[in-house]
Amino acid sequence: MSWIAIIVLMCLVLRNSGLSRSDVRSNMTQLFQDLKQATCSAHRKLDHHPLLARLMHRDLTFTHYRETLAQMRLAHSELEDRVVDFWRVQKHTYQPEPRKHLLEQELQQLGVSIYQLHPATDSGEGQVAPLHSLSEAVGATYVLEGSRLGGMVLARAIETRLVGHRCLFFSGDGACHWENFQRFCADASEHIERSTAITTAVQSFERYYSVINTKRIA
Repeated sequence: MSWIAIIVLMCLVLRNSGLSRSDVRSNMTQLFQDLKQATCSAHRKLDHHPLLARLMHRDLTFTHYRETLAQMRLAHSELEDRVVDFWRVQKHTYQPEPRKHLLEQELQQLGVSIYQLHPATDSGEGQVAPLHSLSEAVGATYVLEGSRLGGMVLARAIETRLVGHRCLFFSGDGACHWENFQRFCADASEHIERSTAITTAVQSFERYYSVINTKRIA
């Protein structure tokens, strides 16, 4: 069954079941609230990793920033590839916009040769399984798009501390991408298994932490 057929069927089901658009929006809001609550611990642990936490420090240096971006490249590339590959193959109406190329461009601007870094697929943490369902994709995308949204705050802090530097990876309209993702989830809410989305989101946060933690902080 095509995705368009699924949407049409969903509308018929909603009409027959008496669910209004406000009911669907409420279900989506509850999904995101549940995701936020369930991932709170893993999210906080990641935010407080020394490599990421120092991005908000007043004494942030270009050396620190380069090191953090270089290590984030491994974790972000793996997560982004899983998410983008799923949506592209399934040909859903929602398609997240890749941005790992911006991270690599920024590293090059900071004097880092991409050829000197480990391949983006070599995290040193073993292979991670692809996403197999819509619910898994929603969970992983929640982490990916949430990081884009949070990047807006980081960009302002980094550019204040590193005078003259313009962020590429962290800048951008994260709010717009987040709203697009929320809108899709609202439309597809009846097809999202909440427990699966939550499990995948938590695992995605934990995996991200595991990958960036492969490098010892001096």
